[in-house]
Amino acid sequence: MRKKVMLWTMLGIGILAFGFIISIFLSKEKQIPYYEKTGNHVILSDKVNRLKSSNDKEKVFALARKALVKKTKTEDNIDWNNFEDVSLYIEKIDKNHQYYFSYTIKSTKPMVLTIRYDMLIKLNQNNLELASQDIEILAFNMKFIE
Repeated sequence: MRKKVMLWTMLGIGILAFGFIISIFLSKEKQIPYYEKTGNHVILSDKVNRLKSSNDKEKVFALARKALVKKTKTEDNIDWNNFEDVSLYIEKIDKNHQYYFSYTIKSTKPMVLTIRYDMLIKLNQNNLELASQDIEILAFNMKFIE
């Protein structure tokens, strides 16, 4: 009887330890690269991809779009459904939790335009899923590309 209790206790402890290890691994998977680091680090470009998965790439594109929509929310006449992603360049700059985003989009109607938005963004969460809920746009510039 005592051996059964000991066996079940050990099994329970093993399951809890395994769950703890998995939760740490999953939380690291969702982290934004270089969040706590100093110096400049390219995270995403045509030649560099420091993201862990294609799902993370979708999340940073969504983050760029969210920042753009947040910054232009006073402009009522923009239908963001008429724009598609073209490219995204992200660099961690040498300031705490701040990233440079160069986000290029193309309108699909009523006329085709390509626009690049350069944004300096401060992320207040070290989690790609939560970051878009708590962002600050510190600098913003728009340029039409021909």
